[in-house]
Amino acid sequence: MEISIFNLNCWGLPSNTPILNSKFKEERIAAIIRFIIAEEKFHFVFLQEVWLKSDYQKMKEAWCKNLPHSVYFKKGLLGSGTCIFSKYALSFPAFHEYTVNGFIHQVWFGDAWATAGIGTVQTQINEQLITLAVTHFHAEYDTKQEPFLVDRAVQALEASEILKNCAEFVILAGDFNSEPGSIPISILSQHLTDSRGLGLHSPTWSHPSNSFKDPSEAPLCLDYVFYSSSLSLRAVESRCTDPLPYRIPGKHFSYSDHQAVLAQITVAPSIDNNYSKIEKNKCTESNPQPESNLQPESKQQTESKPQPESKQQTESEQQPESKQLLDSKPQPESKQLQTESEQQPESKQLLDSKQQHESKELSELKHFTNSELNSAVQNLLLTSVTFHEQEISNTKQIMAVSFLFLLYHLVKLINQDLITVLVLIPVLSVTVLFPPDHLNYRFFIKILLDLIGSQLPFYHELSLVVSALLLLGLGGYYLPVLVRRSTRMKAWIGNPIISNPNLPNPRL
Repeated sequence: MEISIFNLNCWGLPSNTPILNSKFKEERIAAIIRFIIAEEKFHFVFLQEVWLKSDYQKMKEAWCKNLPHSVYFKKGLLGSGTCIFSKYALSFPAFHEYTVNGFIHQVWFGDAWATAGIGTVQTQINEQLITLAVTHFHAEYDTKQEPFLVDRAVQALEASEILKNCAEFVILAGDFNSEPGSIPISILSQHLTDSRGLGLHSPTWSHPSNSFKDPSEAPLCLDYVFYSSSLSLRAVESRCTDPLPYRIPGKHFSYSDHQAVLAQITVAPSIDNNYSKIEKNKCTESNPQPESNLQPESKQQTESKPQPESKQQTESEQQPESKQLLDSKPQPESKQLQTESEQQPESKQLLDSKQQHESKELSELKHFTNSELNSAVQNLLLTSVTFHEQEISNTKQIMAVSFLFLLYHLVKLINQDLITVLVLIPVLSVTVLFPPDHLNYRFFIKILLDLIGSQLPFYHELSLVVSALLLLGLGGYYLPVLVRRSTRMKAWIGNPIISNPNLPNPRL
Protein backbone atom coordinates (compact mmCIF):
# COMPACT_ATOMS: atom_id res chain seq x y z
CA MET A 1 0.00 0.00 0.00
CA GLU A 2 1.31 3.42 -0.91
CA ILE A 3 0.47 6.58 1.07
CA SER A 4 0.73 9.95 -0.70
CA ILE A 5 1.40 12.99 1.49
CA PHE A 6 1.28 16.58 0.21
CA ASN A 7 2.98 19.25 2.36
CA LEU A 8 3.03 23.01 1.68
CA ASN A 9 3.56 26.33 3.47
CA CYS A 10 0.80 28.34 1.78
CA TRP A 11 2.06 31.83 2.77
CA GLY A 12 -1.52 32.74 3.64
CA LEU A 13 -1.09 36.02 5.49
CA PRO A 14 -4.03 38.43 5.13
CA SER A 15 -3.53 40.40 1.94
CA ASN A 16 -4.09 43.70 3.75
CA THR A 17 -1.37 43.11 6.37
CA PRO A 18 1.12 46.03 6.20
CA ILE A 19 4.65 45.15 5.00
CA LEU A 20 4.11 41.41 5.68
CA ASN A 21 1.28 40.96 3.20
CA SER A 22 1.53 37.88 1.00
CA LYS A 23 1.28 38.85 -2.63
CA PHE A 24 -1.59 37.52 -4.75
CA LYS A 25 -2.86 35.57 -1.75
CA GLU A 26 -6.44 35.10 -2.97
CA GLU A 27 -5.35 33.89 -6.39
CA ARG A 28 -2.71 31.58 -4.96
CA ILE A 29 -5.08 29.96 -2.44
CA ALA A 30 -7.58 29.37 -5.27
CA ALA A 31 -4.82 27.81 -7.40
CA ILE A 32 -3.76 25.51 -4.55
CA ILE A 33 -7.38 24.40 -4.15
CA ARG A 34 -7.66 23.63 -7.89
CA PHE A 35 -4.39 21.69 -7.88
CA ILE A 36 -5.46 19.41 -5.01
CA ILE A 37 -8.83 18.78 -6.68
CA ALA A 38 -7.12 17.79 -9.94
CA GLU A 39 -4.72 15.45 -8.09
CA GLU A 40 -6.98 12.80 -6.61
CA LYS A 41 -4.12 10.58 -5.43
CA PHE A 42 -3.32 12.45 -2.19
CA HIS A 43 -4.27 10.61 0.98
CA PHE A 44 -3.22 13.40 3.34
CA VAL A 45 -2.59 17.12 2.87
CA PHE A 46 -0.56 19.04 5.48
CA LEU A 47 -0.67 22.85 5.26
CA GLN A 48 0.99 25.69 7.17
CA GLU A 49 0.38 29.44 7.26
CA VAL A 50 -3.33 29.14 6.58
CA TRP A 51 -3.88 32.07 8.91
CA LEU A 52 -7.47 32.87 7.97
CA LYS A 53 -10.25 30.51 8.94
CA SER A 54 -12.10 31.66 5.81
CA ASP A 55 -9.30 30.18 3.65
CA TYR A 56 -9.56 26.91 5.56
CA GLN A 57 -13.32 26.87 5.01
CA LYS A 58 -12.82 27.36 1.25
CA MET A 59 -10.47 24.38 1.16
CA LYS A 60 -12.77 22.28 3.30
CA GLU A 61 -15.75 22.90 1.03
CA ALA A 62 -13.79 22.41 -2.19
CA TRP A 63 -12.12 19.18 -1.05
CA CYS A 64 -15.18 17.62 0.60
CA LYS A 65 -15.21 14.74 -1.92
CA ASN A 66 -11.50 13.90 -2.19
CA LEU A 67 -10.49 14.85 1.38
CA PRO A 68 -13.70 14.87 3.44
CA HIS A 69 -12.03 14.91 6.88
CA SER A 70 -9.94 17.75 8.31
CA VAL A 71 -8.65 19.48 11.43
CA TYR A 72 -7.83 23.19 11.77
CA PHE A 73 -5.59 23.87 14.77
CA LYS A 74 -6.83 27.25 15.96
CA LYS A 75 -5.24 28.37 19.22
CA GLY A 76 -3.98 31.64 20.66
CA LEU A 77 -4.24 35.16 19.30
CA LEU A 78 -3.45 34.44 15.64
CA GLY A 79 -3.71 30.65 15.68
CA SER A 80 -1.10 28.16 14.55
CA GLY A 81 -1.92 28.45 10.84
CA THR A 82 -1.72 24.65 10.50
CA CYS A 83 -4.28 22.12 9.30
CA ILE A 84 -4.56 18.54 8.06
CA PHE A 85 -6.90 17.13 5.40
CA SER A 86 -7.48 13.41 5.05
CA LYS A 87 -9.27 10.79 2.96
CA TYR A 88 -9.90 8.81 6.11
CA ALA A 89 -11.82 9.59 9.29
CA LEU A 90 -9.86 11.46 11.96
CA SER A 91 -10.09 11.23 15.72
CA PHE A 92 -8.46 12.45 18.94
CA PRO A 93 -7.14 15.84 17.77
CA ALA A 94 -4.66 17.51 20.12
CA PHE A 95 -2.36 20.50 20.04
CA HIS A 96 0.78 21.07 22.09
CA GLU A 97 2.01 24.68 22.17
CA TYR A 98 5.79 24.98 22.23
CA THR A 99 7.13 26.57 25.41
CA VAL A 100 9.76 28.55 23.50
CA ASN A 101 8.91 30.61 20.42
CA GLY A 102 10.62 33.99 20.06
CA PHE A 103 9.75 37.19 21.92
CA ILE A 104 6.49 39.07 21.65
CA HIS A 105 8.19 42.48 21.72
CA GLN A 106 9.96 41.62 18.44
CA VAL A 107 6.95 42.57 16.37
CA TRP A 108 9.13 42.89 13.28
CA PHE A 109 9.50 39.09 13.34
CA GLY A 110 5.99 38.18 14.43
CA ASP A 111 6.65 34.52 15.30
CA ALA A 112 5.82 34.99 18.98
CA TRP A 113 2.41 36.41 18.02
CA ALA A 114 1.55 33.14 16.29
CA THR A 115 1.03 29.94 18.25
CA ALA A 116 3.83 27.60 17.30
CA GLY A 117 3.18 24.01 18.26
CA ILE A 118 2.54 20.51 17.01
CA GLY A 119 -0.97 19.38 16.09
CA THR A 120 -1.69 15.65 16.19
CA VAL A 121 -4.65 13.54 15.09
CA GLN A 122 -5.21 9.83 14.56
CA THR A 123 -6.63 7.87 11.66
CA GLN A 124 -6.91 4.29 10.43
CA ILE A 125 -6.19 2.61 7.10
CA ASN A 126 -7.31 -0.99 6.94
CA GLU A 127 -7.56 -0.99 10.75
CA GLN A 128 -3.93 0.12 10.98
CA LEU A 129 -3.50 3.07 13.34
CA ILE A 130 -1.64 6.12 12.03
CA THR A 131 -0.73 9.30 13.91
CA LEU A 132 -0.62 12.43 11.75
CA ALA A 133 1.26 15.49 13.00
CA VAL A 134 1.81 18.96 11.54
CA THR A 135 4.11 21.70 12.82
CA HIS A 136 5.74 25.03 12.00
CA PHE A 137 9.03 25.93 13.71
CA HIS A 138 10.35 29.43 14.43
CA ALA A 139 11.88 31.12 11.36
CA GLU A 140 15.63 31.54 10.90
CA TYR A 141 15.88 35.20 9.77
CA ASP A 142 19.68 35.16 10.05
CA THR A 143 21.29 31.93 8.88
CA LYS A 144 24.79 33.06 9.93
CA GLN A 145 24.17 34.11 13.53
CA GLU A 146 21.15 31.82 14.00
CA PRO A 147 19.65 33.78 16.93
CA PHE A 148 16.61 31.48 17.11
CA LEU A 149 18.40 28.16 16.71
CA VAL A 150 17.77 27.38 20.38
CA ASP A 151 14.03 27.99 19.84
CA ARG A 152 13.91 25.47 17.01
CA ALA A 153 16.07 23.00 18.94
CA VAL A 154 13.71 23.06 21.93
CA GLN A 155 10.73 22.79 19.58
CA ALA A 156 12.34 19.74 17.97
CA LEU A 157 12.96 18.22 21.41
CA GLU A 158 9.34 18.72 22.44
CA ALA A 159 7.97 17.37 19.15
CA SER A 160 10.26 14.36 19.35
CA GLU A 161 9.22 13.63 22.94
CA ILE A 162 5.55 13.72 21.98
CA LEU A 163 5.82 11.54 18.88
CA LYS A 164 8.23 8.91 20.18
CA ASN A 165 5.59 7.93 22.74
CA CYS A 166 3.00 7.24 20.02
CA ALA A 167 2.95 3.55 19.20
CA GLU A 168 1.17 4.06 15.89
CA PHE A 169 2.78 4.61 12.52
CA VAL A 170 3.72 8.32 12.63
CA ILE A 171 3.75 10.89 9.83
CA LEU A 172 5.12 14.35 10.68
CA ALA A 173 5.09 17.13 8.07
CA GLY A 174 5.57 20.86 8.12
CA ASP A 175 7.85 23.86 7.74
CA PHE A 176 10.76 23.24 10.10
CA ASN A 177 12.80 26.30 9.10
CA SER A 178 15.90 24.13 9.51
CA GLU A 179 18.40 22.91 6.97
CA PRO A 180 19.37 19.26 6.49
CA GLY A 181 22.01 18.23 9.00
CA SER A 182 21.13 21.04 11.43
CA ILE A 183 20.59 20.40 15.14
CA PRO A 184 16.74 20.48 14.99
CA ILE A 185 16.60 18.05 12.04
CA SER A 186 19.19 15.79 13.68
CA ILE A 187 17.11 15.68 16.87
CA LEU A 188 14.00 14.63 14.94
CA SER A 189 15.99 12.10 12.94
CA GLN A 190 16.77 10.11 16.08
CA HIS A 191 13.19 8.78 16.13
CA LEU A 192 11.89 9.66 12.67
CA THR A 193 13.02 9.02 9.10
CA ASP A 194 13.23 11.69 6.43
CA SER A 195 11.11 10.60 3.45
CA ARG A 196 13.87 11.84 1.14
CA GLY A 197 16.18 9.16 2.46
CA LEU A 198 19.67 9.89 1.14
CA GLY A 199 18.34 11.71 -1.90
CA LEU A 200 19.14 15.29 -2.80
CA HIS A 201 17.41 17.88 -0.65
CA SER A 202 16.05 20.19 -3.29
CA PRO A 203 15.50 23.74 -1.94
CA THR A 204 11.96 24.47 -0.81
CA TRP A 205 12.66 28.10 0.16
CA SER A 206 14.14 30.72 -2.18
CA HIS A 207 14.15 28.18 -5.00
CA PRO A 208 15.87 29.64 -8.09
CA SER A 209 12.71 29.12 -10.15
CA ASN A 210 10.26 30.50 -7.57
CA SER A 211 8.82 33.87 -8.58
CA PHE A 212 9.00 35.19 -4.99
CA LYS A 213 12.69 34.36 -4.52
CA ASP A 214 14.80 37.07 -2.92
CA PRO A 215 18.09 37.31 -4.87
CA SER A 216 19.93 38.08 -1.63
CA GLU A 217 18.85 34.82 0.02
CA ALA A 218 20.37 31.42 -0.64
CA PRO A 219 18.11 28.48 -1.54
CA LEU A 220 17.37 26.29 1.48
CA CYS A 221 15.54 23.04 2.18
CA LEU A 222 13.20 23.86 5.09
CA ASP A 223 10.11 21.67 4.50
CA TYR A 224 10.05 17.94 5.26
CA VAL A 225 7.89 14.85 5.63
CA PHE A 226 9.09 12.45 8.34
CA TYR A 227 7.70 9.06 9.28
CA SER A 228 8.25 6.37 11.89
CA SER A 229 7.07 2.75 11.71
CA SER A 230 5.28 0.76 14.39
CA LEU A 231 4.85 -2.88 15.37
CA SER A 232 1.86 -3.21 13.08
CA LEU A 233 3.00 -1.13 10.10
CA ARG A 234 6.38 -0.40 8.57
CA ALA A 235 7.68 1.59 5.64
CA VAL A 236 9.52 -0.43 3.01
CA GLU A 237 10.38 2.46 0.71
CA SER A 238 9.76 6.16 0.23
CA ARG A 239 10.41 8.82 -2.35
CA CYS A 240 10.04 12.55 -2.30
CA THR A 241 9.31 14.97 -5.16
CA ASP A 242 8.25 18.55 -5.82
CA PRO A 243 4.72 18.23 -7.28
CA LEU A 244 3.94 21.89 -8.04
CA PRO A 245 4.87 23.63 -11.28
CA TYR A 246 7.09 26.67 -10.78
CA ARG A 247 4.27 28.94 -12.02
CA ILE A 248 0.52 28.82 -11.64
CA PRO A 249 -0.89 28.00 -15.10
CA GLY A 250 -1.68 31.25 -16.88
CA LYS A 251 0.00 33.37 -14.17
CA HIS A 252 3.44 34.89 -13.78
CA PHE A 253 3.80 33.95 -10.10
CA SER A 254 4.23 30.77 -8.05
CA TYR A 255 1.78 28.98 -5.76
CA SER A 256 3.68 30.12 -2.65
CA ASP A 257 7.06 31.43 -1.57
CA HIS A 258 7.77 27.81 -0.54
CA GLN A 259 7.92 24.77 -2.79
CA ALA A 260 5.64 21.88 -1.93
CA VAL A 261 6.83 18.42 -0.88
CA LEU A 262 5.14 15.23 -2.08
CA ALA A 263 6.15 12.13 -0.13
CA GLN A 264 5.05 8.70 -1.34
CA ILE A 265 5.62 6.05 1.31
CA THR A 266 5.04 2.38 0.61
CA VAL A 267 3.97 0.56 3.77
CA ALA A 268 3.40 -3.07 4.63
CA PRO A 269 2.31 -5.05 7.70
CA SER A 270 5.13 -5.45 10.19
CA ILE A 271 6.41 -8.76 11.53
CA ASP A 272 3.85 -8.81 14.33
CA ASN A 273 0.60 -9.40 12.44
CA ASN A 274 -1.25 -10.02 15.69
CA TYR A 275 -0.47 -6.54 16.92
CA SER A 276 -3.39 -5.46 19.09
CA LYS A 277 -4.91 -2.02 19.00
CA ILE A 278 -3.34 0.35 21.48
CA GLU A 279 -5.01 3.09 23.39
CA LYS A 280 -5.75 5.66 20.74
CA ASN A 281 -5.24 8.76 22.82
CA LYS A 282 -1.86 7.66 24.16
CA CYS A 283 0.10 10.47 22.58
CA THR A 284 -2.40 13.22 23.41
CA GLU A 285 -0.62 16.03 25.26
CA SER A 286 -3.52 18.48 25.48
CA ASN A 287 -6.77 18.98 23.64
CA PRO A 288 -7.92 22.55 22.99
CA GLN A 289 -10.77 21.32 20.80
CA PRO A 290 -9.39 22.57 17.45
CA GLU A 291 -11.73 23.49 14.63
CA SER A 292 -12.45 20.32 12.70
CA ASN A 293 -15.01 18.30 10.82
CA LEU A 294 -14.04 15.08 12.58
CA GLN A 295 -16.25 12.03 12.35
CA PRO A 296 -16.29 9.13 14.79
CA GLU A 297 -14.33 6.09 13.81
CA SER A 298 -16.33 3.67 11.77
CA LYS A 299 -15.87 0.67 9.56
CA GLN A 300 -16.68 2.71 6.50
CA GLN A 301 -13.04 3.41 5.76
CA THR A 302 -12.14 1.87 2.46
CA GLU A 303 -8.91 0.29 1.48
CA SER A 304 -6.56 2.60 -0.38
CA LYS A 305 -5.28 0.98 -3.56
CA PRO A 306 -3.08 3.53 -5.33
CA GLN A 307 -0.48 1.94 -7.55
CA PRO A 308 3.02 3.44 -7.32
CA GLU A 309 4.08 5.02 -10.60
CA SER A 310 7.72 4.13 -10.34
CA LYS A 311 9.12 2.28 -7.34
CA GLN A 312 12.38 3.78 -6.21
CA GLN A 313 13.99 2.50 -3.04
CA THR A 314 15.70 4.44 -0.30
CA GLU A 315 18.60 3.28 1.85
CA SER A 316 17.27 0.68 4.29
CA GLU A 317 19.82 1.89 6.77
CA GLN A 318 17.79 5.08 7.19
CA GLN A 319 15.04 3.19 9.05
CA PRO A 320 14.82 3.97 12.79
CA GLU A 321 16.87 1.83 15.16
CA SER A 322 13.72 0.38 16.69
CA LYS A 323 12.75 -1.20 13.38
CA GLN A 324 16.20 -2.75 12.98
CA LEU A 325 15.88 -4.27 16.42
CA LEU A 326 12.56 -5.84 15.55
CA ASP A 327 13.63 -7.42 12.29
CA SER A 328 16.72 -9.58 12.53
CA LYS A 329 16.73 -10.34 8.82
CA PRO A 330 19.06 -8.02 6.88
CA GLN A 331 17.28 -5.69 4.51
CA PRO A 332 18.47 -5.63 0.90
CA GLU A 333 20.48 -2.59 0.04
CA SER A 334 18.38 -0.13 -1.95
CA LYS A 335 19.18 2.48 -4.50
CA GLN A 336 19.64 6.15 -3.71
CA LEU A 337 16.72 8.37 -4.61
CA GLN A 338 16.71 11.46 -6.71
CA THR A 339 14.45 14.25 -5.49
CA GLU A 340 13.07 15.18 -8.86
CA SER A 341 10.88 12.38 -10.19
CA GLU A 342 11.22 11.21 -13.76
CA GLN A 343 7.47 11.60 -13.99
CA GLN A 344 7.78 15.37 -13.65
CA PRO A 345 7.32 17.57 -16.72
CA GLU A 346 10.37 18.18 -18.83
CA SER A 347 10.51 21.83 -17.75
CA LYS A 348 11.04 20.75 -14.16
CA GLN A 349 13.78 18.25 -15.04
CA LEU A 350 15.92 20.79 -16.84
CA LEU A 351 17.69 22.57 -14.03
CA ASP A 352 20.50 24.88 -15.03
CA SER A 353 24.03 24.36 -13.76
CA LYS A 354 23.50 26.80 -10.90
CA GLN A 355 20.53 24.84 -9.56
CA GLN A 356 22.39 21.54 -9.91
CA HIS A 357 25.33 22.99 -8.03
CA GLU A 358 23.04 24.24 -5.24
CA SER A 359 21.34 20.83 -4.98
CA LYS A 360 24.75 19.15 -4.80
CA GLU A 361 25.77 21.44 -1.95
CA LEU A 362 22.56 20.65 -0.09
CA SER A 363 23.22 16.92 -0.45
CA GLU A 364 26.66 17.15 1.17
CA LEU A 365 25.27 17.15 4.70
CA LYS A 366 26.89 17.13 8.09
CA HIS A 367 25.80 14.10 10.09
CA PHE A 368 26.07 14.15 13.87
CA THR A 369 27.00 11.07 15.82
CA ASN A 370 24.97 10.46 18.96
CA SER A 371 27.64 11.91 21.23
CA GLU A 372 28.25 14.89 18.92
CA LEU A 373 24.56 15.74 18.81
CA ASN A 374 24.25 15.43 22.58
CA SER A 375 27.24 17.71 23.04
CA ALA A 376 25.98 20.25 20.49
CA VAL A 377 22.53 20.42 22.08
CA GLN A 378 23.93 20.72 25.60
CA ASN A 379 26.32 23.52 24.57
CA LEU A 380 23.50 25.34 22.78
CA LEU A 381 21.25 25.15 25.83
CA LEU A 382 24.02 26.20 28.23
CA THR A 383 24.84 29.22 26.09
CA SER A 384 21.16 30.15 25.94
CA VAL A 385 20.75 29.83 29.72
CA THR A 386 23.74 32.13 30.28
CA PHE A 387 22.27 34.67 27.88
CA HIS A 388 18.83 34.56 29.51
CA GLU A 389 20.22 34.87 33.03
CA GLN A 390 22.12 37.99 31.99
CA GLU A 391 18.97 39.37 30.35
CA ILE A 392 17.00 38.64 33.53
CA SER A 393 19.60 40.56 35.56
CA ASN A 394 19.55 43.51 33.14
CA THR A 395 15.75 43.58 33.10
CA LYS A 396 15.57 43.68 36.89
CA GLN A 397 18.02 46.59 36.91
CA ILE A 398 16.02 48.55 34.37
CA MET A 399 12.83 47.86 36.32
CA ALA A 400 14.47 49.12 39.52
CA VAL A 401 15.58 52.37 37.89
CA SER A 402 12.18 52.78 36.24
CA PHE A 403 10.62 52.43 39.67
CA LEU A 404 12.85 55.25 40.92
CA PHE A 405 11.76 57.42 38.01
CA LEU A 406 8.11 56.64 38.70
CA LEU A 407 8.36 57.22 42.44
CA TYR A 408 10.28 60.45 41.98
CA HIS A 409 7.74 61.98 39.62
CA LEU A 410 4.75 60.83 41.62
CA VAL A 411 6.08 62.47 44.76
CA LYS A 412 7.15 65.55 42.81
CA LEU A 413 3.56 66.01 41.69
CA ILE A 414 2.37 65.71 45.29
CA ASN A 415 5.07 67.38 47.41
CA GLN A 416 8.11 69.24 46.11
CA ASP A 417 9.86 69.10 49.52
CA LEU A 418 10.25 65.29 49.39
CA ILE A 419 12.38 65.34 46.23
CA THR A 420 15.67 65.28 48.12
CA VAL A 421 14.59 62.33 50.27
CA LEU A 422 13.14 60.46 47.30
CA VAL A 423 16.15 60.86 45.03
CA LEU A 424 19.23 60.90 47.22
CA ILE A 425 18.36 58.03 49.56
CA PRO A 426 17.48 55.47 46.80
CA VAL A 427 20.47 56.53 44.69
CA LEU A 428 22.86 56.21 47.60
CA SER A 429 21.27 52.90 48.60
CA VAL A 430 21.59 51.48 45.11
CA THR A 431 25.20 52.61 44.83
CA VAL A 432 26.09 50.95 48.13
CA LEU A 433 24.11 47.73 47.68
CA PHE A 434 25.26 46.93 44.15
CA PRO A 435 28.91 46.61 43.07
CA PRO A 436 30.41 49.17 40.65
CA ASP A 437 30.46 46.75 37.71
CA HIS A 438 26.68 47.13 37.37
CA LEU A 439 27.05 49.56 34.52
CA ASN A 440 23.36 49.56 33.72
CA TYR A 441 22.52 50.98 37.14
CA ARG A 442 25.15 53.68 36.96
CA PHE A 443 24.08 54.57 33.43
CA PHE A 444 20.42 54.95 34.36
CA ILE A 445 21.21 56.76 37.60
CA LYS A 446 23.25 59.28 35.62
CA ILE A 447 20.32 59.77 33.26
CA LEU A 448 18.02 60.19 36.26
CA LEU A 449 20.20 62.88 37.85
CA ASP A 450 20.61 64.67 34.52
CA LEU A 451 16.89 64.71 33.85
CA ILE A 452 16.04 66.02 37.31
CA GLY A 453 17.39 69.41 36.31
CA SER A 454 15.66 69.35 32.95
CA GLN A 455 13.17 72.12 32.25
CA LEU A 456 11.74 70.60 29.06
CA PRO A 457 7.98 71.08 28.60
CA PHE A 458 5.89 68.10 29.66
CA TYR A 459 9.03 66.28 30.77
CA HIS A 460 7.61 65.15 34.10
CA GLU A 461 4.35 63.86 32.64
CA LEU A 462 6.13 62.07 29.81
CA SER A 463 8.70 60.49 32.13
CA LEU A 464 5.92 59.37 34.43
CA VAL A 465 4.13 57.56 31.58
CA VAL A 466 7.33 56.01 30.20
CA SER A 467 8.37 54.74 33.62
CA ALA A 468 4.97 53.17 34.20
CA LEU A 469 5.00 51.51 30.78
CA LEU A 470 8.48 50.11 31.39
CA LEU A 471 7.43 48.61 34.70
CA LEU A 472 4.26 47.11 33.26
CA GLY A 473 5.90 45.83 30.08
CA LEU A 474 9.05 44.43 31.63
CA GLY A 475 7.47 43.14 34.82
CA GLY A 476 4.19 42.01 33.29
CA TYR A 477 5.50 40.18 30.27
CA TYR A 478 9.19 40.30 29.45
CA LEU A 479 10.63 39.12 32.75
CA PRO A 480 8.21 36.15 33.11
CA VAL A 481 8.99 35.11 29.52
CA LEU A 482 12.73 35.23 30.18
CA VAL A 483 12.33 33.21 33.37
CA ARG A 484 10.11 30.65 31.64
CA ARG A 485 12.52 30.27 28.71
CA SER A 486 15.52 29.93 31.01
CA THR A 487 13.69 27.34 33.13
CA ARG A 488 12.82 25.33 30.01
CA MET A 489 16.44 25.38 28.82
CA LYS A 490 17.66 24.19 32.23
CA ALA A 491 15.11 21.38 32.20
CA TRP A 492 16.64 19.92 29.05
CA ILE A 493 20.27 20.28 30.20
CA GLY A 494 21.61 16.95 31.38
CA ASN A 495 18.76 14.93 29.88
CA PRO A 496 19.78 12.31 27.32
CA ILE A 497 18.79 13.41 23.83
CA ILE A 498 19.61 10.11 22.16
CA SER A 499 18.02 6.86 23.29
CA ASN A 500 20.35 4.01 24.20
CA PRO A 501 20.77 2.00 20.96
CA ASN A 502 21.19 -1.22 22.97
CA LEU A 503 17.68 -0.95 24.40
CA PRO A 504 14.33 -1.29 22.60
CA ASN A 505 12.63 1.96 21.74
CA PRO A 506 10.34 2.77 24.71
CA ARG A 507 7.45 3.74 22.44
CA LEU A 508 7.26 0.16 21.19
